[in-house]
Amino acid sequence: MFSLSKDGYITQYLYSGRKESVVDDNNRDTNQLRYEKYLRGVIAKHEENCLQQDVHLGEISALGMEWNYFYSHENVFLEKSAFYLDLRKVELLAYTEILVEEDLETEIEVFSCGALNIWLNQRLAGKIEKPVYKPIQNKKLCLSLKKGKNPLFVYLETLGVRDTRISVAIRFPKDQEKIKITLPDEERMKAYWEAAKLLDHAQLEEGRITFSHALPAGSTIRYNKETVDFRTKDKKFSVEDISGQKVVFLKPFASCRIEILVNGQKLGRNFEQIILRKASFLNDTKEHLNTYKKIAAVTSITRGANDGFAMYPMLARYYLGLQTENDMEELHVTLKQIERRMDCADFMTCALVRFLKNYSIDASLEKEMKETMLSFRYWMDEEGQDAMCFWSENHSLMFYQTAYFFGEMYPKGTFTRSGKTGEEMHRLSGELIRDWLIDVLEFGFDEFNSGVYSAITFAALLNVVDYAEKELSDMAKEVCDILIRTMAVHCFKKVVISPQGRIYRDVLYPQLQSLQSLVHYIDPTAPYVFSEWLICLATSSYRMPEDVKELMEQMGSVRYTTSNAAIRLYKQPDYMLTSVESPREDRQDRTWQREEDREKENTHPYTKSLNECFHGTMLFEPGTLGYQQHLWYAALDEETVVFVNHPGGSSEEMPEIRPGYWYGNGSTPALKQEKNILGAIYEIPKEHPISFTHLYFPKPLFDEVSEEEHWICGRKKESFVAVWCSNTLCDFDEVLYDCEKRAYGSRMAYVCICKSKEEYGSFEEFIFDVQSRKITFSKESAVLKLQEFELTFSAHENKTQYVE
Repeated sequence: MFSLSKDGYITQYLYSGRKESVVDDNNRDTNQLRYEKYLRGVIAKHEENCLQQDVHLGEISALGMEWNYFYSHENVFLEKSAFYLDLRKVELLAYTEILVEEDLETEIEVFSCGALNIWLNQRLAGKIEKPVYKPIQNKKLCLSLKKGKNPLFVYLETLGVRDTRISVAIRFPKDQEKIKITLPDEERMKAYWEAAKLLDHAQLEEGRITFSHALPAGSTIRYNKETVDFRTKDKKFSVEDISGQKVVFLKPFASCRIEILVNGQKLGRNFEQIILRKASFLNDTKEHLNTYKKIAAVTSITRGANDGFAMYPMLARYYLGLQTENDMEELHVTLKQIERRMDCADFMTCALVRFLKNYSIDASLEKEMKETMLSFRYWMDEEGQDAMCFWSENHSLMFYQTAYFFGEMYPKGTFTRSGKTGEEMHRLSGELIRDWLIDVLEFGFDEFNSGVYSAITFAALLNVVDYAEKELSDMAKEVCDILIRTMAVHCFKKVVISPQGRIYRDVLYPQLQSLQSLVHYIDPTAPYVFSEWLICLATSSYRMPEDVKELMEQMGSVRYTTSNAAIRLYKQPDYMLTSVESPREDRQDRTWQREEDREKENTHPYTKSLNECFHGTMLFEPGTLGYQQHLWYAALDEETVVFVNHPGGSSEEMPEIRPGYWYGNGSTPALKQEKNILGAIYEIPKEHPISFTHLYFPKPLFDEVSEEEHWICGRKKESFVAVWCSNTLCDFDEVLYDCEKRAYGSRMAYVCICKSKEEYGSFEEFIFDVQSRKITFSKESAVLKLQEFELTFSAHENKTQYVE
């Protein structure tokens, strides 16, 4: 028997699935988000009768798949989320047993983005009617538990499209001490529970993982070599048998997974050695030949489990004169991917444009390409259904230019999905490119300083710079300059340290983000990061702004606006603090937010309004839903950074959720920065499943750390940082060790202060000074005060962030 989690969640499940099937629907819509909402509305069939009576581990479920034991260290969600490049219907079954000593009337909270049917004792206990994209749904249900064992079935149905949340969490808000959980086949389950206990109690320390006792037969360690080449994906992992070992001494790979084999099923837990996440360096020529050779050496960039993108490495090989006999076959594969209209097909069409402008292909491929591109779906209002994302900042520009250049290439051809001629496609998409560029020139980027997407957007802009008509080319050069200069202002010790419009887990390691590749291009002594997008510069006429290196070295205090956001940064030789304003002090609604603009389909303002909903607003306001935005950093060097977020999930073992565990925020805090001091107030909504915020404070990277009551202070060389929290900071280890401090509760405040030895003389004097400061936080009035510094949390609402 198992108790509920600390917060009252069930953590013991058997599951069956994911069952995936092709979506068969002939309807269409000119708005992709509206079409996906429609599909979510009809995808769930909601069986009234319980799909199954008896459940046994290893047997076949009503979905035609095995029942397996679900293990995920410290995760309160049954989590099977995935990324879908094509439209799919997804089904999942879950089962658990609730034990009570006497009849009990109680209630549960159910959290899921999927449609759910829940049966208790074979009777329908409740439903969640429709799946949604975001935010996660919260359903309260009353349960009549009978003395003894109460079987609970959950049936999840959802639409698989791009990043898809396939998860469920069940919480008892009361009566927690009266409830136990178990699973059927207790004798068989003992081996699984013993393996789970071994993994749960494992400790990572100084290059080794220690277990409570020797690992059973069939235990392995899988090191992740983190290779990017799809054609050598079978060599990405190195697997070793560790059966019988109690202490595993790790090889020099940053990431590994321990797996224990139980009756044919692998239970596993991930570990990461943060001290191995070091910056790498690459000596390069003035012509960047070594950078381009790194790209050329890859055959195809891995994209999901079953696809690779070959065009950017091909561009590198052709530029360097290193073509291979397989390159034309890779181009054929690329055309098939474009024809399939998989998500991110526009990434390939963008590279295809540059390839065709510089190199030739044979007649048979040219014929195939023409057929493919005349039948491609260039926008949401054209015939067809697929999972492509049209509306984000990078995708919209890529689709606009794809139509622009292929319309120019086939001016008299008929593009079958729109019925337009190439001349029409070229003209109309040229207007959209112009509107995109004007918007950024006036307001700045939405996906500002994105560690992932800025390099992609830059590559798309270079096509416009190099191959579009002069007016568009000149505007695109200006926009490129904005991207590069904004990036440069945020360079600290030759690494970009910045709030970001969209990010992923690499926010933990700014020295390893894709955007860093552009810094290395400008200054080859800066840390190097592999990025295939850089090859577009090899054949581009664009030149970096003359003042870019000067901007990278610039110190002081800066405030600027981009999109709806206002950014602050304070940079000194030994530290940097940077954040968004929440709320923005001088809020101004964007012109495209006007109702009349949003209603004009096939205009760029209309597209931006969709992106504002789907990928999250840049109008940061306390209490509104967050997404993938990163809100603040304190940095002591290129790798030692500190920040706080409210996670979107309970565990790092939820890699496909957005917002994630370390990236983005479930709920947006109030934020205010005055030079080297930052204050933050978080208020977690009652309907949100995650009742903590957490501080990323990577102690292994510091030279010295001091902890006392509500304070944690760190020193890296001559740089100091201190973080105060109104709530108790609790150590928590999962994938990373000695890096995380959780603060539980519904309302909490933080203060972050940066200083240096030059300003204080010693770390001890710094600690004494900051801890002597009077900080007050009233949870009732939500007011944070530190001397003259004051911040108040005033809740806002933004219904545009709800996507059904």
